[in-house]
Parts: sequence; C-alpha cells; structure tokens
Amino acid sequence: MTNEEFQKIVLEELRSLKEGQRNLEEGQRELRRRAKKLREL
Repeated sequence: MTNEEFQKIVLEELRSLKEGQRNLEEGQRELRRRAKKLREL
C-alpha cells in the first residue's frame, strides 16, 4: 500500500466518523426536544 492510498483510506474513515458524529448529535437534539415536550405535559 502506498502512502497516498493509506491517506485516502484515513480521510474516508475520518469523513465517515464525522458524519456519524453529526447523526448522533442530531439524534441527541431530537431526544432533548422530545424530553422537554414530555416534561411539559
């Protein structure tokens, strides 16, 4: 494996991790919103 191939793999993994983190953060915001609505009942 060349250095360039390795760098490409690392960058793809980093993008995937960042996307996963964004999804988790969106889910967390939604859970907080729903929890707030439940407390208001």
